[in-house]
Amino acid sequence: STIALETMDARSMWAHSRLEEINRFLVLQGVPSQLSTQILEYFHYEMRCSHRSAREVQELRELPHELNVRLTMVLFHDLITHCSFFHPLSSETVVAIVQDLRPVVACPGQLVMVEGHRITALHFIRRGVVRVWIKYNEPVHRRRLLATLGDNDFFGERALTAEDDKDAIAT
Repeated sequence: STIALETMDARSMWAHSRLEEINRFLVLQGVPSQLSTQILEYFHYEMRCSHRSAREVQELRELPHELNVRLTMVLFHDLITHCSFFHPLSSETVVAIVQDLRPVVACPGQLVMVEGHRITALHFIRRGVVRVWIKYNEPVHRRRLLATLGDNDFFGERALTAEDDKDAIAT
């Protein structure tokens, strides 16, 4: 357990040092403070969260398939357990879907899906908030918030069907 604490300490110190280095660069380049804050928040999130899949960690790419599947299931256990999308599915289907997940980080206010465009992906929210709007590109008084989604929610399930559905904007 001492080794685990030392590893956590080293990772924390590395992250802090890296954030300081990024901040110095942004200050020296005269980047506006609002943009600097968003960039630092992004890197802070990236350094502290565990959304990466085994496929993205170089050393783990060489694992035998069975071990890779088991590791992936552990890494996504919270999502599988709490996301209602997975509840009616067979174990084999869950494994197949989880093996194909590709983590994506969206910045606050970033459009993930645009109203009127074909839905091309099913999205699972591991951490954060997604707002679903209609008439998003119109004046503020005409916009309508349809839903606010959070941890372990999902959207874009129509991407799994052959229908040519179009959806609202998700930010």
